[in-house]
Amino acid sequence: MDRVLKQKKQLEHLLGRRIRGTITNFIQEWNRVSPQERALLVNQASTRLTEILEGYHKRTNVYYKSGKGRSIYAPDDASFIMGRVVDKLIASEGDGTRKKDFILKIRKWATGTARRISQRDAESARFENAKRNVKGAVLKVWTSRLDGLERPDHLDAHLRYAARPIPINQPFIIGKRRFQMMHPGDVSFGAPPDQFMNCRCSVSYFDGNGKRIR
Repeated sequence: MDRVLKQKKQLEHLLGRRIRGTITNFIQEWNRVSPQERALLVNQASTRLTEILEGYHKRTNVYYKSGKGRSIYAPDDASFIMGRVVDKLIASEGDGTRKKDFILKIRKWATGTARRISQRDAESARFENAKRNVKGAVLKVWTSRLDGLERPDHLDAHLRYAARPIPINQPFIIGKRRFQMMHPGDVSFGAPPDQFMNCRCSVSYFDGNGKRIR
């Protein structure tokens, strides 16, 4: 087996074990605390799972940045693993249990967070690759799915920047509130959650001759 692919499988296995262990521990606490304390418990679990996901992406992002893993580390890897682990836990608990209620709350939060972290890292790596690997001017445009599910601000960005690409080091201006984002998922300028949670947009890069950069 290819060394990179083998390491990917090892990291995925470790991520799955950590997610399952973390949720299982919080399930035990869920059954011990009062209903009033459960909101706090969900926040604590969410914080811990975020740390686990961030660690996973910190390790895998080196492959994005090197260009070696672009076909290996799909942006939704962590989201898929999170969902798969949680689905197995739900199935093992059966219907109508208090544990299942907690797991469902975590699933809704965690899969969205995993997707956001994945998108942020993938787009950040593509941004760095475009800057590093292309000599001369590099332009970029905001690209939405155009399937009717995109948020209005991002549809507006797609149409506006498709007509007028901007330099790679210039931030996109998003929405009437004029949030700045270097790429989808970027929060370095303080973009709020409604601009990056569950976003499916990407950036297309072009060299000085108008040729799209892969």
